[in-house]
Formats: sequence, structure tokens, C-alpha cells
Amino acid sequence: MPRPWPGKRWNPRCLWSSLPPLPKAANGRRRNRGSRRGSRRVLSTPSKRGPRPVPVLLVSPDRRLAGLFTEAAAAAGCFEVLAELGKYGPASMIEIRMRQLRPAAVVVDLATDAEAACEVIRLAGRQDPPVVALGLDYSSRPEVVMEALRAGACEFVTPPFGVENQRQAAEAARRLAVWDEMAQPEAGRIVGFANAKPGCGASALACHVAYELARQTGQRVLLADLDLAGGGAGFYTGVEHNYSILDLLERSGESGPAAAGSLAAPKHGIDVLPAGPVPRSCSMDVVQMRQLFERLRSSYEWTVLDLPVIFERISLLALAEADCTYVVTGPDLGSLHAARKAVRLLGLAGVGPERFEILLNRAGKPEGARLGEIGKVLGRKVQAVLPEDHGALHAAAATAGQLDPSSPLGGALERWVASLTGASAPERRGGGLLLAQGAAFAGI
Repeated sequence: MPRPWPGKRWNPRCLWSSLPPLPKAANGRRRNRGSRRGSRRVLSTPSKRGPRPVPVLLVSPDRRLAGLFTEAAAAAGCFEVLAELGKYGPASMIEIRMRQLRPAAVVVDLATDAEAACEVIRLAGRQDPPVVALGLDYSSRPEVVMEALRAGACEFVTPPFGVENQRQAAEAARRLAVWDEMAQPEAGRIVGFANAKPGCGASALACHVAYELARQTGQRVLLADLDLAGGGAGFYTGVEHNYSILDLLERSGESGPAAAGSLAAPKHGIDVLPAGPVPRSCSMDVVQMRQLFERLRSSYEWTVLDLPVIFERISLLALAEADCTYVVTGPDLGSLHAARKAVRLLGLAGVGPERFEILLNRAGKPEGARLGEIGKVLGRKVQAVLPEDHGALHAAAATAGQLDPSSPLGGALERWVASLTGASAPERRGGGLLLAQGAAFAGI
């Protein structure tokens, strides 16, 4: 799967770990294999090295067929496989992946179940903008080809996936693809923070990560509290506001930065939408969540979500649409037990490992051996470790201000946010040592 933003290491279980390294560009940097959500590609613009590979989503229950195509695509350079799905459904999952990855085409396995494959092809054609569909089969069976053409497929590829066969299919996809990198603005990115167990510190982290993002990038940042019953974003920022994220959802007729900015309260260079003065319930469905996130992406370069406990329905809906959700746990046994339960339940629900990460908060001074044991207990490596720093947190909360960057937690967050944005944070003695140790363990 593609990484959500520059600077974030590949998950070792992701698809790209088995592919050859990317060619270097003229400036010596490696090209980004994946695409951040909402980014656009110019598929028809040739370069000195020939046309760019067509980014595709591969839907193939037949793992042998998928492996043959992936290997041939990597060798020929005609297609760039952004992600693989090992089953035809449910349709909502495929639609979410298409919205997240924004592929130019979807390559569908016709060999396993032609009828189900045609439904995926029709689903691709109903997207906005439509996604080009290519058929994948062991041989060109006339009856299956006709059925796929009627469903909306534009071209077919079959083993041994020769270069000419791939080139023809790629050219067909380029002709029909409606994207243009210059015509569409790049969409913003959304990250969420959810506690594995109440009290692990997700609200405080979300607040100070939002401050740090605005300071380092100079871009528009929104801190939105989706824990409408007991969110802490308003407390940590000192914002008392009558509007919440539900008011933005109700104003569905408005769009753009003006709509969101008119409801949010500015504080220390960011916009804040707290939970509101009165606790409210949220009955948002999948479609409303998707529409809300699209509006946030068009309004802000970064949106930081303060989410309820990860097991809450609103957190699970946000996890499916956000670029990445960070499950925050503490070093105590109760928090680690809740985090392990979350990892297992999310895996059973079909949530990919690239959709969420584990943050170990208030960790004291953990050693590498203990971090390894924690990773084994959780069934998932810890992405980063943040130090225990009650003094800096209390000082910031008392003034509703920002963390002291010279404090242990302030320095650690500065380094961690720099890794998210791809920037370089200044070296500080003691400020980011715990984060660096945790990062070394996590492989970031």
C-alpha cells in the first residue's frame, strides 16, 4: 500500500517490500512509488524515459494470476500496482480503496468468477471520476470477454503478459483516464488519534501535533474533535466554542475553506472545532463521513482528528477514510491489553495494517528488549515511543498553550512530526531520545 505521506517508512508487510527499488530521477532522488490520497497524475505526458506507468488497483482472488501480473508489470514498467485486493467484495471496501488510492485503472481477475468481476468493473465505472477497468485472465475466452466489455472493460491482459500486450492495455487506460495533475489541486491529509483505553493521552497528542504541524509546514491545519461526548481538544486549546464538527456536517450546501473556516475558532496558528458546550451523540453514517472528509481535504492541508476510544463506531468510520489513525496506548498492563485487543479486532474486521499505527505514550525510559516484548504482546510493532513528561503537559494545559520545544515531550513531538512531513528537525539533546529509541525499534 502507498504510504500516507513522505517520511513515513514502509510497513514491512506491505506490497512494496518485495518489489525492486525505484529508478532515480535526474536530481538523484527516488521517485515516490505510491500516491498520497487525492493526488493526481498526468498519465498522458511523456518523459525522456517514455510514458509513465499507469497506477492500478489489482483485484484478484487468484493469487497465482496476481503474482504473475505483478511481476510482469514491475519488469515491463507499463503498470504501477498501488495495492492488491484478494477478493471481489464487499463493494464498499473496494470503493473505499479506490477513493483512498485514486488509481487510474482497476485490473480485475476474470478467471475466478466472471460474474463477480463484472460487478467490480461496473462499480469502477460508477466512480466520480470513472475508473478505467482492465480484464485479467489466463486466456481470452470469447464469452467472458464479451460479458466484460458489456460491463465496461476497455482492454484485457493475459499471460505471459508480454510487453506489447501490457503496452496496448496501458495506452487504452491513458486514453480513457480523466485525471490531470495540473487541473486538480492536491487534497489535504487527515490523521486521527484514538485511545486504546480512556486516559492514554490521545487528545493531548492530537492538540500538540496540530500545533507542531502548523509551525513546521506553515500550512492550514484544523484540529477537529470527534469525541462529542467528552472530547478534550477544547480543554487543551482553551477554545470554548458553540460549533462542532456536526455543524459543519449540517451545512452540506456550503463547501471550501470558507465553510469550514467560518465555524472553526483560530488558536495559535490552527483552526479548532471542539466538541461543543453540550455533549451530543453522533449518528454519522459511512456516506456522511466520506463527504465530510472530502470537504476537510479541500479546505485544509492537514486535519488532525481527536477521536473517541478506537472501539467506538465513529472512530472505526474515521479509520476507514483517514490517511492514518494512531492508536495511543500507555505502558501499563490495562492499556497494553486494550491495544492488543484493538489490533486483533481491526485485523478480523479486514482493516489493513497500513491504516493504523501504534504509539506508546508516557513510556518512561523503555529499553529495546522491553519494546520488543511489547511488540510481541500487541502483535504489532510500535511505530513511535513518546516520553513521560507531566511537567511540560501541565504547563501547556495551564496556559492553554503549546509545549515547550526544549522539554522532552516537546522535542520528541518535533522530531516525530518532522518525520511525518518529510522535514528535518533540529537535533536536541534529550528532546527526542525516547522517540529515536522507539523509532529504531519500530523500523522508522
